[in-house]
Amino acid sequence: MKHVKIGAYIAFMLSMIFVIGWQVHVVAVTDYGNQYLKQATLEDQIGNVKNSYGYDEQMQNKYEFEFPDNVMIKAGNTMTLFLPPQLKIGKASSFSIKDSVGEKIAEVKTDATTKKILVTFSNYYETHKKNRNMSFKLYTNWDHSVIVGGTEVTVDFEKFQQNVYIEPIKAIDSNEMIAQWGEFDQEDPTLIHWRTRLNFKGENICQALYHNEIGNQQKLVSKSIQADIGEFDQYGTFQAQEAIDPTFIHEEDERKYFDIEVPSLTSGILVRYDTRVSKENSSNMRYWTKGHLLVHHCYFDTIGYSSMEGGQGEGSGEQTNEYQLKIIKYDQSNTGIKLQGAEFKLVDATGRTVAKNVVTDMQGNAEIMDLETGEYQLIETAAPKGYQSAQKPVTVSINQDQPKEIEVPVGNQKKSGSVRLTKRDEKSHKVLPNAIFELRDSQGKTLKKNLKTDENGQLSVHNLVDGSYQFVETTAPADYQIDPTPLSFKIETSKSETVELTKTNKPKDKVTPPTPIPDTKPTPNPIPEPQTGSVYLEKTDQQTGQPLAGAIFRLEDEKGGTLQEGLITNDTGKIEIQHLAVGTYQFVETLAPSGYVLDAAPISFSITPKKKNAKLSKTNRPIKRSVILEKKDKQTGKGLPGAIFNLKDSMGKVIQKHLETNQNGHIILDNLSSGKYELSEVKAPKGYQLDSTPIAFQVTAKSSETIRLIKTNQAIKGSVRLTGRDGETGLPLVEGAFYLKKKSGEVVEKKLKLDNNGQLVIKDLLPGDYEFIESKAPAGYEKSADPIDFTITGNEAEQINVEITNKPLKGSVSLTKVDKKTGQHLAKAVFSLKTKAGKIVQKNLVTNQNGTLTIEDLVPGEYQLVEVKAPKGYKLDQTPIFFEVKKATQ
Repeated sequence: MKHVKIGAYIAFMLSMIFVIGWQVHVVAVTDYGNQYLKQATLEDQIGNVKNSYGYDEQMQNKYEFEFPDNVMIKAGNTMTLFLPPQLKIGKASSFSIKDSVGEKIAEVKTDATTKKILVTFSNYYETHKKNRNMSFKLYTNWDHSVIVGGTEVTVDFEKFQQNVYIEPIKAIDSNEMIAQWGEFDQEDPTLIHWRTRLNFKGENICQALYHNEIGNQQKLVSKSIQADIGEFDQYGTFQAQEAIDPTFIHEEDERKYFDIEVPSLTSGILVRYDTRVSKENSSNMRYWTKGHLLVHHCYFDTIGYSSMEGGQGEGSGEQTNEYQLKIIKYDQSNTGIKLQGAEFKLVDATGRTVAKNVVTDMQGNAEIMDLETGEYQLIETAAPKGYQSAQKPVTVSINQDQPKEIEVPVGNQKKSGSVRLTKRDEKSHKVLPNAIFELRDSQGKTLKKNLKTDENGQLSVHNLVDGSYQFVETTAPADYQIDPTPLSFKIETSKSETVELTKTNKPKDKVTPPTPIPDTKPTPNPIPEPQTGSVYLEKTDQQTGQPLAGAIFRLEDEKGGTLQEGLITNDTGKIEIQHLAVGTYQFVETLAPSGYVLDAAPISFSITPKKKNAKLSKTNRPIKRSVILEKKDKQTGKGLPGAIFNLKDSMGKVIQKHLETNQNGHIILDNLSSGKYELSEVKAPKGYQLDSTPIAFQVTAKSSETIRLIKTNQAIKGSVRLTGRDGETGLPLVEGAFYLKKKSGEVVEKKLKLDNNGQLVIKDLLPGDYEFIESKAPAGYEKSADPIDFTITGNEAEQINVEITNKPLKGSVSLTKVDKKTGQHLAKAVFSLKTKAGKIVQKNLVTNQNGTLTIEDLVPGEYQLVEVKAPKGYKLDQTPIFFEVKKATQ
């Protein structure tokens, strides 16, 4: 099994793909690299920057970032960094970066093979847009395949460099008696492999005892202990010679410690054992165990620590209560097409420029943040490529009744060009009226028919988008031959000039007519010129009567044949077509104005000699909108279920009752017609204060398809009192140190201490599950490993009271009975243990065959041992032996 230092679980990122209809849009992900890296340093494990580090020392890389307020950092955006080549990590790992209240900012994922560090952002910085800082630490070691001990290297963090000295490999202290260390398993994040090195010094050992105490949040893995006698070289490499008899190894039932009886020897011993930690994925915690070697009445102690893998981080950012505009830039002829590269500026009512150089992204979006209430003008300063600039500024009114994010859709028409065709006689070049053409696209599809040259021999076509076209003559001027050869041309809107074309015709061959026979009949009247008329179509809102721009129509003849396409209502909602011959026609709507329902029913009209001008009107019904109310915790932004609202119309009449937020904190209202509404909270979520302030909003045809509203609630807070007590006497204990965290792992308060009454009080706690963790026990007491759990519901009438008890740390005493002259150890002497005042604590304490007796679990205090029976053949000595068990210091 491979061993590496402590690690953490791996989280996976998913690239999100959204499918709409038959189009696939891949969300654009921005990688910032090291662009916002403010500082990077190599530190020791307590955060000191040093000039030199040990060859085998574990260190930490500290990365600090600062993000400008005007940078939009979205969920899924990333930063890719790489470890300096001289450093390595034990294995791939991941960990979260959170703010002070536990809200996730980003996820850090490391790769041990490529040394890549990938930081993937949550949506935190989409709402926390000011004063944004972030940092994290990675636990690292020197890569021995790259570095050499005893040399100076430049640690390269891409933007920052640090010169450090790598110390040579150190030999082990020749006087060492005991040392201990641990490493996490490569595959199992709850398993630590421990090693204890005994008697490196080569001391002559006779019947020693090794005692091993299992440390914080761990238990010994049963039957994992293996102890071997052998030899260590100067760097600690061990060569085993024989195993210690398993009968000399004793595990405690609760698996919190074990003992090994060490035989007489002058060699070293290597002890191997495993522990299981109680909390998975705690690789950024440091675990410990304690070893005690008793040799010739002398104690040799050591504390061993596990190495660490992964890392930890923190960050911050300020939410703002101010408003922001979200500009949505779209193609006015096809609202599904979003436009990148439009540039805007925003001015307030005084004419002051509030924001400039605001450019729409690939999704056609741009944001202007930190706006106060008031009147603004949104001005387009540069149009997207291939589009006409919006001529009129958009007026934006911000008031307290609106959501914090206000969407402003702005449409653009594609740039268009014009073409003018002049018809001339092939030889004389005189202009020729009454030639008739069709306009076709590059594939031969007819776009417009019956285009006739005027008295100047010209016809013009406007509003043509970029592309290739062709004119095809369908009727020649009188007395001229038709030329059906297509006349091709190209429209390039980047060139502002009108495309000029010329088409010539040959006259028909003249035939000399025979001499006419006089006719006595009267000469008939000449055929009159055909009569023409015009049509006006006005497009309006069905409910308000307001004119509607951007509707697109097709003009057809009475048989349904297309005459003209792409006819668009102007800013006053009108289309005008002139020079229509007498006949019957119909308009067919092909695209409704943005926010309206298409009405494809044809509108028929006729041009007659008596009625040459037709006036038509057509209405559209606004598309009904959906409204989503999001109910959130004011501090955390978490969705709140169980809030109940009523919906009222503009007259204050309740039109929907008992609307309850779902498990995500949402209420969804569908099919709302245009009008003013308000949502009023009638019941708050459990554990929260009621906020009866109405949320006013308005639905219009120009509203986004889904209107989002946000309403927050302040949680009802609670308090807790923790009392520390002596586990035996029940008396209050002072000076105990704690920290408070949520069950989710987020630390709420640090460096909490019991006062002189043995209590600490914390107020203003939001509803949730919490636990006190003891970080330091009172002097002379064992630290409690068990969390003190409690829950704040927000409905408590009184303060919550919890208690923690600590057991006093106990000591031991060992007495050896010897012959006064020879020093021979004397068995079967009997003693009583008394307090200093003479109260008997234990009786019938008998020295063993080695002449010793040991008393354990003694609470701190002063005692005396009194001999009550001498060994056989010896005189009784009743002189008390006084001693003191002192409180342990930590």
